[in-house]
Amino acid sequence: MQKFIAIPWKIQEDVVRGRLIGTDLAVFMHLASKCGHGERIFSSRETIQKAMGGVSLSKISDSLSRLSKAGHLERKRLNGATSTRLLTFVKDSKHIYIKGKIS
Repeated sequence: MQKFIAIPWKIQEDVVRGRLIGTDLAVFMHLASKCGHGERIFSSRETIQKAMGGVSLSKISDSLSRLSKAGHLERKRLNGATSTRLLTFVKDSKHIYIKGKIS
C-alpha cells in the first residue's frame, strides 16, 4: 500500500511558473497514485472525475491537456479506450523520470 506520493521538482516548477495550475497538480497526484510506475492505465476522464470528487469534467480535460502539452503525461486512444502514461514520475530514489527521461 502506497503511503505517500513524491512530486517531481519539474511539476512544482511548472506550477510556480504558471505553466500548470493547482487542478493540474491534483490531477497529476491522482494519476501518480494509479500509474506512478510508468506503465499505461486505462482510466477515462469520468473515472478520474469520480475519484477526485467535486472537480468538473471540463477541468479534468483541461488539466490532462495541459499536463500532456507540458510533456508530463501521454494519452493515446487505443481501440476506443484512452490510455494514460506518466512521463514525469518518481519510481524510486534512484529512478526519477522527467518528461520520459531519467534524471
